[in-house]
Amino acid sequence: MTPPRRILLATDFSEAADCALAYARAMVSPLDAKLHLLHVIPDPYSLPWLLHTGAADIRHLIDTWKAQAQQRLEALRPDETTLIATTVGRPSLEIVRYAKTHEIDLIVMGLHGHGTVSDVLIGSVADKVVRTAPCAVLTVRTPD
Repeated sequence: MTPPRRILLATDFSEAADCALAYARAMVSPLDAKLHLLHVIPDPYSLPWLLHTGAADIRHLIDTWKAQAQQRLEALRPDETTLIATTVGRPSLEIVRYAKTHEIDLIVMGLHGHGTVSDVLIGSVADKVVRTAPCAVLTVRTPD
C-alpha cells in the first residue's frame, strides 16, 4: 500500500467538517500530499421550497451560493498549492465523481452522527461516499 498523494476534504462548513479538515491538514505535509477542498451545493431543484421559483431566480441563487462557498473555501485554504472547488448536485455523487476525476487517494469528511430517521431511510452522505468511493475514506467525528 502506498501513502495517499492526493487527499480530498469534502466540506459542508460544519463543525464536523472543521474537525476533518484538521486531520487532512495534519496528513498533507508528512505524506507530501496535495490537498483538495470541495464543497457541494445541493441541487436547488431537489429542494421543495424552491418549486415555485423561476429559472432565472434559481440561476442567481446558485451563482450566489457558489460565490459564498468559494470565499469560505479560500478562508480554509492552508496554502496556494491547495486546490479548491465548488460544484452543484447530490453531495455523495459529486464527491465520488470529483475523487474519480482527480484520482484522489483518500477522502476525508466529517461525520455528523445525528442518526436521524432520514439517515436510516436514505443513508447519510458519508455512508454513501464510503460505499461508492474509488479510494479510502476517513470519516471524522466531532469530539463530544
